[in-house]
Amino acid sequence: MLADRTIKILLVLAIAIAGGLYWRHQSAVFEDKGRLVVRQLDGGDRAVVLSWHHDIDVPMVQRFREAFDEWGGRTGRFVIDLSSRGGALYEGRKLVDLIDEMSRSHQIDTRVGPNGICLSMCVPIFMTGKRRTAAATSKWMFHQPRFVNFVTDEEEDVPERERRALAERFFARYFNHPDISEQWRNDLKREWQGGDVWRTGAQLVQENSGIVTELF
Repeated sequence: MLADRTIKILLVLAIAIAGGLYWRHQSAVFEDKGRLVVRQLDGGDRAVVLSWHHDIDVPMVQRFREAFDEWGGRTGRFVIDLSSRGGALYEGRKLVDLIDEMSRSHQIDTRVGPNGICLSMCVPIFMTGKRRTAAATSKWMFHQPRFVNFVTDEEEDVPERERRALAERFFARYFNHPDISEQWRNDLKREWQGGDVWRTGAQLVQENSGIVTELF
């Protein structure tokens, strides 16, 4: 009886600790309000640049929504400037949906600068742009999605069947883009079976991938 009571107490404590870690994580990311930098360009169409140089994670969607609500009536074009090592699939998917919504009324362009990186989930976000520009020296990485614990940030060990299913859904959703070369897409699907696939902006253009529309 005493042992059962001890086990119950330990379970309650474990749940409380996990809950505390989750809410501390949520509070910390929402307190960091300086990650989206917004500026309006002079002259021309006075495009609004939204710069996100951080992981794909909360509160990214919220910050983009706030910026669109504030600036959408002052411009007809947004330029999303990215430099990210990737991040949460869920937050990335919600952002792609938001950008699709924005594109119904505004032109959305994307860019990755000379010292920029666009890894993993950053690539589907980059692909939402009508005009997709990148520096020749920018770094890009493609890989199959991974199961990551949101508390520990460590990759979880899941059955291979689940990994393959997630990879297939991810690939179908984000790489069956009409601008991506079918040959390049097929090559990528074969190549990323062995791990991370790295390219520079220049290589993506040289390979006629369709990821980058032009270099600058």
